[in-house]
Amino acid sequence: MDKFYSLSATKKVKTLESELLKELKDLNDEIEDADSILSQGNRPFSSIPLPKDADYFRNERKAAFRKALKVRKAMPIH
Repeated sequence: MDKFYSLSATKKVKTLESELLKELKDLNDEIEDADSILSQGNRPFSSIPLPKDADYFRNERKAAFRKALKVRKAMPIH
């Protein structure tokens, strides 16, 4: 698959990945800021999980693409 198609080769995909990375970083910063403000009281931990990083979503796209490319063998002619 890697010889024929590169998953993150187009300019649009690279732009979208960089936007996703920025949004995830901003969201992570907001969650950490809220946790630091709220942890001064009785709340020792956050119930909000931290967002996954951009590499996680890239690997998920690769796995979905590989799964879509799997083709079953043709049945023999009887």
